[in-house]
Amino acid sequence: MEWLANYVNNLKCTVCLVSHDYDFLELVLTDVIHIADQKLTYYPGTFKHFQQLRPEIVAGLPSPAAAVLSARADTAAPASNGDGQANGGMHRSASNISMGSTGEPAAPEPEAAIKTIKPLNFPDPGPLDGIKSRLKPVMSMKNVSFKYETAAAPILTDVNVRLSLTSRVALVGENGAGKTTLLKLLVGDLEAARGVGEVWKHHNLRVAYLAQHSMHHLEDHVESTPLAYIQDRFFLGRDKELAKLATLALDDEDKELMTQRGEIEQIVGRAERGGKQLWYEVIKVGRKKDDTVWEPLEYLQKMKPYVMKLVRHYDETMKAMQSGVDTRPLTGEEVKKHLADFGIDDDLAVSKIRRFSGGQRSRLVLAAAMWNRPHLICLDEVRSSCLCVCIRNTALTSISSSTAD
Repeated sequence: MEWLANYVNNLKCTVCLVSHDYDFLELVLTDVIHIADQKLTYYPGTFKHFQQLRPEIVAGLPSPAAAVLSARADTAAPASNGDGQANGGMHRSASNISMGSTGEPAAPEPEAAIKTIKPLNFPDPGPLDGIKSRLKPVMSMKNVSFKYETAAAPILTDVNVRLSLTSRVALVGENGAGKTTLLKLLVGDLEAARGVGEVWKHHNLRVAYLAQHSMHHLEDHVESTPLAYIQDRFFLGRDKELAKLATLALDDEDKELMTQRGEIEQIVGRAERGGKQLWYEVIKVGRKKDDTVWEPLEYLQKMKPYVMKLVRHYDETMKAMQSGVDTRPLTGEEVKKHLADFGIDDDLAVSKIRRFSGGQRSRLVLAAAMWNRPHLICLDEVRSSCLCVCIRNTALTSISSSTAD
């Protein structure tokens, strides 16, 4: 850091910096520009000077700047080139600086105090249909082991997980311990081998999943706007991203099996019968469309793997309906209101995504994931240094595992 600070301070040009390393900024800054509500406010001086002027802003920054800088000596200052100007400083135009009668920067208006970080307002998922007790499991893994085809040994061995509606969870561990693998198995982005444990989630549980590389798929939509992106992604109520999960995606082999006589080609209904056992109404190849058959879930689970993909597709359709898709149309007004809850105002909602900063794109990805009002939110290293699972109204009540690491 000291080498880089000396290098910046000795440059014979203006340097603009964006950094969350506040010790480094303290060594090199001559001015701070505060950006809020599409306005720039200039504060001549070091970062610590800005901290003293606007402590409420610094307190809300992404890392504990107040703690970092409080330990530094008051004498810390940028290197000078001998004429009173710090090298690498930013040249300022007086016309761009709000000045008071004394010639010093004008004090900010009281109501301008912390508007820098817009809050996130998550939609209320409502009650989980069929779950009356907050202690009742809504997702679980029983004795699950998992091994990648190219690996020499299992990455997870005899894993047991139980989720209910009572708390929040974070999964932590060293690289390679299997955190992402565990999360993918839970949400359905990986499929556990048949006969090796059991992965289960309640058929009415709505899950939002932001994978490690969730930001990357936005690259296919950078010429679109947030408004158009959400309208396209949730056309007809279904999340197109969910259809890509391993436990939902139908491959060519699956599609071929669905054309063979006597095989199930479509699921058109679901009901709970005696003892709350789930039954599904299915259409089989070779029968008339109105000649349907009701089969219990236990029977469908023993059939070819693609059948359970059809079951999950139908469950997702039902979840979309339960999330209020009928009463929450994909109109511009409704989508803009939803985006505003995640700090994306009307102007940004109709701006090209390619102009968005990293933080704005993160807000957009999160807003999109929350459109269907999920009960459970899974974040896998989304703008974080470790894997986190943020769960609204959901808890990890027990977890035990033996990993290969």
